[in-house]
Amino acid sequence: MKRIFIVIVLFLSSFSYGQTAEEHYQSGLLKYKLRDIEGAIIEYNQAIELNPKDSYAYNKRGLAKSHLQDNKGAILDFTAAIELNPNDREMDAYYNRAYQLFDLQDFKGAIADYTKAIELNPQDSQAYSERGLAKKNIEDYYGAIADYSYAIQFNPNNSTAYNDRGLVKSKLKDYQGSIADYSVAIELNPTDNRNYFNRANTKYALQDYQGAIVDYSKSIEVNPTDSGLAYFYRAIVKSELKNYPGAVDDFTKSIEFFPDSSGAYYNRAIAKGKMNDLQGEINDFSKTIELSPEDGEAYLKRGNANLNLNQKEGACLDWSKAMELGNEDANKKIKENCN
Repeated sequence: MKRIFIVIVLFLSSFSYGQTAEEHYQSGLLKYKLRDIEGAIIEYNQAIELNPKDSYAYNKRGLAKSHLQDNKGAILDFTAAIELNPNDREMDAYYNRAYQLFDLQDFKGAIADYTKAIELNPQDSQAYSERGLAKKNIEDYYGAIADYSYAIQFNPNNSTAYNDRGLVKSKLKDYQGSIADYSVAIELNPTDNRNYFNRANTKYALQDYQGAIVDYSKSIEVNPTDSGLAYFYRAIVKSELKNYPGAVDDFTKSIEFFPDSSGAYYNRAIAKGKMNDLQGEINDFSKTIELSPEDGEAYLKRGNANLNLNQKEGACLDWSKAMELGNEDANKKIKENCN
């Protein structure tokens, strides 16, 4: 059984001499709860030194190391816990090790550990959900859907599993199934902007542009501080609808979040060109080139804008650079305008 945390009044920084392994363990739990992670590790070290077969102390120390981003150290501790107590259902050491392996992008290793965790706890919704995510990362999409479905079966309120299953269905071009999953995720958790954002992306794939704009807008409304991508993709949709002033506004908002995004400047340049703001177009292509100097398409299009402003010399220089970068259309432009 899991140990019940005992609240003990301790002087945390002293009086460790003479403590038992259990007392060090309990002190480690308290320090971890108080966010003194390094202090907790010191206590777990003492507990393990006094009782090297304490699987729970290894497991808790692994969790503390994980908190400090020491993935490899955490894995060693979880492994020790598993070797000492391989069939403990309450300790969750397999689940904890799987999480670290996933973080290190060892997805197959993570899947193996999540599978063992599920064997010990067959109705663990979170383990199914996490294994589904690992399977998605190795492109086992049908396996991922099966795991997300189990996660939902054992926890029908698992909005994340619905959202993640929707993502995989979208990968498989099951767009209607994807939208249905995002819609349930929204019902369960209407304050998670990711659900609206992902549904918007799927509506965009179905060319439901107005529906996509509504969902991107809701994503922005729900979480304005994490809306850079929503502004960017809403701008793309507005461009599709020929609402170029709206697109420019949204690209500008996106740039506030991602000032080094060459894609935002590139697409804003195109929108400005559609509005006949040729100098603004040139300025944005120039910024695109500054951020992505190997972007031959940006040189090509800046050259076109220069020509439209009767700046033929600048246009030819840009097309020459574009051709140097492998853009075949630039060669035609040079032949037509620069001889």
